[in-house]
Amino acid sequence: TKPIKAILKSFLKLPLLFFNFQNHIFMKIKSSIYYLLFFLISINPLLYAQTGSLSGVISDAKEKSFISSATVTIRLLEKDAKLSNGIIGRISDKRGNFNFEDVPIGNYQIKVSYVGYITSTQNIEVISGKNNVYKIELTPDIKSLQEVLVTGASGKSQKGVAEVSVSR
Repeated sequence: TKPIKAILKSFLKLPLLFFNFQNHIFMKIKSSIYYLLFFLISINPLLYAQTGSLSGVISDAKEKSFISSATVTIRLLEKDAKLSNGIIGRISDKRGNFNFEDVPIGNYQIKVSYVGYITSTQNIEVISGKNNVYKIELTPDIKSLQEVLVTGASGKSQKGVAEVSVSR
């Protein structure tokens, strides 16, 4: 009778053990799903953050005043299918600010030019998900600011001569 009772008890525990085994497997699957979801959520920004941004301010190197309407271009140094010709351009605002958003990551050459100033050229790197900030100072081009003298001559058919003086 004792062996039969032991056998009956073990048969009665068998569904409970099977249930615990199923519960254990279910918990393992559930935790695996949580790990998978956590992994997918954490890697998601890495998949989409393949661009960066760059911004900055342009000023006069001597007077430290802002230069508005300066031309700012960035040129990709290596080929990229996302940029048709590899060049993006902007114009600085009245406070000398410029901004490029969603720029594909890579190495660029930034070129800033304005009439009467020496063009500034620098190599930069756009890093994924980062805003790169630059302060660019342009130096006045003394050669382009030389004095202009306008003279005229009177012919026999003209009745008068107007003299105009142009200075800086």
